[in-house]
Amino acid sequence: MSLTVTKNGTTNYAWSVPANTGRNQKTFTGRTKSVNSPSTYVDTTFRQPGKAEFVQLVSSSAISVSKNGTTKTITVLSNSSRLNVELLRNSVNASVGGIIINNVSYVNNSQITGDPGADEEYEAVITVNFNANTIASAKGVDVKITDNAGHSVICSLTQEAQTASITVSQQTVSVPASGGSGSINVTANDTWTVEAV
Repeated sequence: MSLTVTKNGTTNYAWSVPANTGRNQKTFTGRTKSVNSPSTYVDTTFRQPGKAEFVQLVSSSAISVSKNGTTKTITVLSNSSRLNVELLRNSVNASVGGIIINNVSYVNNSQITGDPGADEEYEAVITVNFNANTIASAKGVDVKITDNAGHSVICSLTQEAQTASITVSQQTVSVPASGGSGSINVTANDTWTVEAV
C-alpha cells in the first residue's frame, strides 16, 4: 500500500494514500519532473502517522456452542506486537486450542514473530475447545483478548444444555402392610426435586 498519483491536465495532479493500519509512520514521495529535462524535478513528501494500537472483534461478540464436544474460532483484527488470550467465567472447562496470526502459530502473550502490526493490521484466529456439556443447563465462557497497550475485547460463548435425564435405582417398591421406609438413589444431570403425587 503506497502513494498513487495521477496527472490532471496541465496544472495539477491528484494523489491518494490508503489508510495506515500499522503502528509505524509511513513516508511517501511524489516527484514532479520535466518531460524534456528529467533531471529537473521537485519532490513532495507525504507523511502519514501510524494508527494507534488496537484490537477489534471480527467475530460476533456472542457465539452459541453445540452441547456436543466441539471447537469454535474467534477472529480479531489488531496491529499490536503482542496479544493475550484469557478465559473468564469458564464454567464449560473450555481451553485455548491455538492462535494463528498470518498463517503462523502464535504462543499466547509473547512477542509476535516479525511484528507484522508495525506495518499493517493482521487477523488473529483463536480456536477454543469445548468438551460435551453433560448437564441440563447452559454453560459459558468469556474469551478476553488484550493488546500490548491494554485495550481488550470480550467474546462470550454459551454452550447449550444437554437434554435433562433422571434415573432412579427403583421404579417399583413393595411396602409391607405395616408400613416402612427406605431410600432410592437418583442419578440426574440437573438439579431435581421429589414430591408425592
